[in-house]
Amino acid sequence: MSSSKKTVEDFGLNQLEKITLANELLSVELLNLGATIYSIQMPDQDGTIDDIVLGYPEWVSYISNKDFLGCVAGRYANRIANANFNLGGVNYKVSANEGSNCLHGGFEGIHKKFYDISELTENSVTFSSSSPDGEDGFPGNLQFSIKYTLESDTLEINYTASSDKDTVINLTNHSYFNLAGHGGGSVLDHEIEIHADKYLPVDKDLIPKDIEPVENSPFDYREANEIAYTLRAPHEQIALCGGIDHNLILRNNDIKSCAAKVSHMYTGRFMEVYTTEPGLQFYTANHIDNMAGKDGAHYGKYPAFCLETQHYPNSPNRPDFPSTTLVAGEVYSSQTNYRFGISS
Repeated sequence: MSSSKKTVEDFGLNQLEKITLANELLSVELLNLGATIYSIQMPDQDGTIDDIVLGYPEWVSYISNKDFLGCVAGRYANRIANANFNLGGVNYKVSANEGSNCLHGGFEGIHKKFYDISELTENSVTFSSSSPDGEDGFPGNLQFSIKYTLESDTLEINYTASSDKDTVINLTNHSYFNLAGHGGGSVLDHEIEIHADKYLPVDKDLIPKDIEPVENSPFDYREANEIAYTLRAPHEQIALCGGIDHNLILRNNDIKSCAAKVSHMYTGRFMEVYTTEPGLQFYTANHIDNMAGKDGAHYGKYPAFCLETQHYPNSPNRPDFPSTTLVAGEVYSSQTNYRFGISS
């Protein structure tokens, strides 16, 4: 049986609303601030329930959310080189909030917005918001919604958007996962498998250079291997990023095909990702070390992994990449499913 519940926190000028979607296997807490996944609680093979998503110790930290914990990132998730792109013969200068680049939509970004709850059912919630023409430099009045649905062992995320001007869009959820529990140490002992034959190596500014095969590289996840294998590899790309922060080109972007699977042998928990997106940004929380977390947890080095389903970084400047253009009046639609389970 599924159920939903809404609670409201006193948040000064704004009301922070928390939605809980729950069934026999999973309990998912979502915030209307940034359409954020605040927690996912599930049992391990012994029946012990843990929260497997990292979070801040105080609500106020979600206002700035400098680490993008659990939020939906956009208008353009990931990086746009030199915070600049040309669309329809018009040059657009967007916020440069990471050196010379635009990261996850810029200084404002949709992760800082308080969303309206436009629909709430026993197993789903729809968050809706808007971004005005010119916000962070992006063209078009953008209307968008994120719908979370909890169905059995799967958390389904549906993104939709429309604009009154041609624009670019790339939305993703930026949750940090640790299948041992969010205070369970590093994710080095997690095993990961990604169905990708190619990946995007990056330059010093983490902008993709060329497309290269994963074969004979530490980014070959076609068979399951420990995350530690890549992080300990003597490879220039690992040294450049201080870990893993790379986009892999998925073999299939079919919602029925598994794109990636992460397993944790000591708890028996596993997580699978299904998506309509062509790419998957695999990130090992390289910038987090010695950080206070929710529920009194402490996050050390490599405390989580992110599997951000998305189009490729810097696509607006790369005509050889799949297009991220949203034509005025058309509807952007994307779906990602996270499936959770316990190995027998």
